[in-house]
Amino acid sequence: MYVTLYRKWRPQRFEDVVGQNEIVKILRNSIKLNRISHAYLFCGPRGTGKTSVARILAKALNCENGPIDTPCQNCYMCESITRGTNMDVMEIDAASNRGIDDIRELRERVKLSPVQGRFKVYIIDEVHMLTGEAFNALLKTIEEPPSHTVFVLATTEPQKLPQTIISRCQRFDFKRIPEKLIAEKLKEETKAENIDIEDKALLRIAEASEGSLRDAESLLEQLLSYSENIIREEDVLNIIGRVSPEKIYEMFEILFDKEFSELINFLNNTSQSGIDFTELTKEVITYARDLFILKKSEENLNILKVIPIEDKNKYLPQAKKFTENFLLRIITAFEESLFEMRYILDPFLLFEITLLKLKNELLSPEVQSQISTKAPPATKIEIKKGEELNEWSKFLLYLKEKDFPTYILVAKTSFKQVDENVALIIFPKNQEFHFKNATKNDTWENKIHKNFILFSGKNILLNPKLEGKDEKEEEIKPKDRILSDKGIIDILNLFDATVQEVREIKEDKK
Repeated sequence: MYVTLYRKWRPQRFEDVVGQNEIVKILRNSIKLNRISHAYLFCGPRGTGKTSVARILAKALNCENGPIDTPCQNCYMCESITRGTNMDVMEIDAASNRGIDDIRELRERVKLSPVQGRFKVYIIDEVHMLTGEAFNALLKTIEEPPSHTVFVLATTEPQKLPQTIISRCQRFDFKRIPEKLIAEKLKEETKAENIDIEDKALLRIAEASEGSLRDAESLLEQLLSYSENIIREEDVLNIIGRVSPEKIYEMFEILFDKEFSELINFLNNTSQSGIDFTELTKEVITYARDLFILKKSEENLNILKVIPIEDKNKYLPQAKKFTENFLLRIITAFEESLFEMRYILDPFLLFEITLLKLKNELLSPEVQSQISTKAPPATKIEIKKGEELNEWSKFLLYLKEKDFPTYILVAKTSFKQVDENVALIIFPKNQEFHFKNATKNDTWENKIHKNFILFSGKNILLNPKLEGKDEKEEEIKPKDRILSDKGIIDILNLFDATVQEVREIKEDKK
């Protein structure tokens, strides 16, 4: 009978486990030092090795040469656990055995001594599916089980477990497996199975698996039935509904150099190719991010996600065509579209509109002047008249990384300088809710005003204003005048203090 790849290549020794080195090291050392816990909790995304490590632990405890951190794989206990026929190692699916009666039955069996091995090991998969009553019934058993019993609870959603259960277990958090390790593991498997596959195809499978080795192996299995002689990158992209970096490269070339008509033709042809436009949007965001990295530095390119490092010389000229601000604008525009795609039936329509808007922005005189002018090297930001919008945009990007909730409040604002010491931050008419929340004292003074001063190195007073509320320049309040004094700002920063109230003291003339 045919055995699928993920079952055939399931790890049988601790050495075979991929991407969970810290967990493996702790478990092996606990066996060597005879510090075996009565209950373990394995948490983490699907396909990261939770159940496999639980079985290996069961073999390590019950191997005829053990307890040993390297099971022999040849004795009766090791072989029967591998086959799933050992009477002392029981795997329970909590999704289908989730009631209190199932747990009561388990509690009765726990009392019995092992039939063949040294320990009885209970592996409860998807333990978060148990009912509240079942958890209560299991609680005492997990807290004080017989000395010959070990529990291994596995779950993808640890937040659904009662804290009383979590506190009685040794918890291990399994991480998503890095794409590089998945690709290396798949290469080892394909070589052993005599499967011809391109290295780029392996990387694409690893990317699509989202850190799950089992998902990667399942996709590889699917590709074996799809491809005839050799699995190519194009085959992987067709199966998962994505496009190649070359296709996105072509799209960016048309966006920058060609006319609207050619962009529309490109979008029309793409819409008929059966591509998943939600996934394409993610790819475009990542591609623009890679171009930004290429533009900023040609070193440390190992962090590129879509653009192949070996082809960087092809993509570098394109990166230099776009300004840093416009690449960030592309990322922001498609991030917003990706969020909105969850609520519409036709993601292509939103993708098309976003791309056409970007093309229109790219043709604007302001952007064209930025493209034709060489950008100065990155230095400490200086606020200059005529560059207010660009500098405020840079601050917003800084705030987005530092404090995203605050950034949301001021993301749509614009910057208007009144004089050397005072500037207006203008909120659009439809942003009144954000205006009210942003202008609360603690938010505006501590999270926006103070951060802007630290970021820009200029003691500029920022006054919030709602567009259309008052077309005249607003009068500067006494409190704001005080906050424009550098000496007072330095004192406030020194003591991490804020100005709560300003009162005018009138002289008593007698």
